[in-house]
Amino acid sequence: MIDAFVLLAPIFLLGIIALLGFVGCDQVLGLVPVSSGVTPLQAVLTNQSASGNPVQAQASLCKSPGSELVVVTVQWGGTGLVTLSPAMNLVEKDSFSGPAGQVATYYAFVDLSNGLTVTASVPSSPETDLSLLVSAYDNVDAGGPVNPTSQQKTFATPTTLSFPISSQAPGDLIYAVAIERKASGGSAGSWSPGAGFTAYAGAGNFIMLEYQGLQQTDINAGSVNVTATDSTALNTYYWYLFAMALPQA
Repeated sequence: MIDAFVLLAPIFLLGIIALLGFVGCDQVLGLVPVSSGVTPLQAVLTNQSASGNPVQAQASLCKSPGSELVVVTVQWGGTGLVTLSPAMNLVEKDSFSGPAGQVATYYAFVDLSNGLTVTASVPSSPETDLSLLVSAYDNVDAGGPVNPTSQQKTFATPTTLSFPISSQAPGDLIYAVAIERKASGGSAGSWSPGAGFTAYAGAGNFIMLEYQGLQQTDINAGSVNVTATDSTALNTYYWYLFAMALPQA
């Protein structure tokens, strides 16, 4: 005799499949959707020496479906003001404590379905150089970046930027930029990512973007040491290290 379960199993299976299609797997099987966390999509770095009036640098992102977080960091020599197109929200702006130079970071949520070209402009004099770093991220909270922290030092007194993450969660991303300038002015150096970080753009350059995805162990520790290394640096060089968190949606 054929077992009743064997006869009825296909009927039970069809019922479960129909129910899954109606209310979703997580409700039928008690599963909780797992977020993949903040995901880096693309990054472009452009370095421009002083030429033209004004000095301009452009970077273009490829097409990507939907609205994504775009982060822009600009560094330039001199004391003039930078103009960004399209306009974005300012996160942090600072002047180098040593040689003349400035740095600023911006963000905006942008529809990348047609791509995006970002242009940074500064006056031609007395600017010496201009760097434009543009990157895009998926699954970022609508509130945008949080907890911006920066530090400037000479290589004669290197330290680590301790970034507080008490308000962060697993899946969030730490965005960090390292920049190096000569004591006499002008950019120099060759960065590599610090422990736990992945170079996203500019490895081996005087400006580098790196990131680290946060795990529960990082949250438990309460902070992340943001570092970058340059074995070729001179003690008379100045460096700037900036970090902020990108919370997941």
